[in-house]
Amino acid sequence: MSYLDIYRRSKQHTIVYATEFDWANVHNMPIRQRASWNYWRCLTSNIKHNNGAIIFEDDINAAKGWRTRLDKTIESIENIYGMDYVLALYSHCARDSYKQGLFFENYIVRDFFGTPGMYFTEKTRIGYADYIRKFGVETCRRPYDLLIKHYLVENDIRLFATTPSLVQHIGISSTGLSEIFYQAPSFLEDVTSLPER
Repeated sequence: MSYLDIYRRSKQHTIVYATEFDWANVHNMPIRQRASWNYWRCLTSNIKHNNGAIIFEDDINAAKGWRTRLDKTIESIENIYGMDYVLALYSHCARDSYKQGLFFENYIVRDFFGTPGMYFTEKTRIGYADYIRKFGVETCRRPYDLLIKHYLVENDIRLFATTPSLVQHIGISSTGLSEIFYQAPSFLEDVTSLPER
């Protein structure tokens, strides 16, 4: 795992390894169930500040200025809707309302799939962590991105997408979780000078 070396030396990053006991319990599970287990670990491991979680998959590029744009997006959403939502930093749907200075759009839950970049508020992080543990790890009802969809519907939680998409999926070679290669049509390499409303 030499690709992690730059993060091992960083004081800004913490690598949370699976224990031998944990790995012994999951290594023979089907790949989708192991993927759900890993996503659950992202939602529950090494949470320090209790202010939500940003989860990136490993096969993405992020736009220049993504973090500042994300912070403004979160502030915009929470000023209107509060803390009961999930935010996709990627959407396969065409999203261009950023041209009118908007930071986010409603994401129709039935159209949702793919999790290259996601933000969970603290409330939804805790709720989805419990949900994925039950329905993705202990049993494997469906892939974890589709579990998010069901969690949102069952709990009447809003889903938003950043506009434009702040991350782009670049993983042409897949682990077998998806049979298609998909990209965000609204991804921009640089979001530092977009209009703001």
